[in-house]
Amino acid sequence: MSNKGLAGLLVGIFAIELLAIHIINMLFYGVIKTWIFDLTIILQFILFLGVQQSGKGKDFIANIALLIIMPIVFIIALPTTTYEGGKEILQNEITHDEVSFISTEFKTIQTTDNSSWLLENFYYHYEVQASGDDLYYMINPSNGDVYQLEEDFYRPFR
Repeated sequence: MSNKGLAGLLVGIFAIELLAIHIINMLFYGVIKTWIFDLTIILQFILFLGVQQSGKGKDFIANIALLIIMPIVFIIALPTTTYEGGKEILQNEITHDEVSFISTEFKTIQTTDNSSWLLENFYYHYEVQASGDDLYYMINPSNGDVYQLEEDFYRPFR
């Protein structure tokens, strides 16, 4: 493969990584700090341009290693619980016979908990109707901890 072909392939991989990170973050309702990964990929791309100019093989190998490590770090940093997975946790947690989830536009609650340096400070928010009662919960996406709220967090905004 020629240098131009390899350069084009690497630029394509950088673009695919950026796109994949943002699509996956949308599936997790924005709880991942994508700016860290964006910055890393942009710096890696700048490093790649410098390596391409200098032609040093060791720098090129280091860049390829970073290209492989980035997705691995991203996968490791993913929350252990998705929004849908949180619903399953709640169904197991709630002891009422009939449990139904109320769909709302509010999917997350901002918190001050900083349990992960790669995840935003957001918990998943759920409204549940169980045996005629309206219940409100939040779940920590990084470890699946469940917290019942005394009242609707978003009541003032409705």
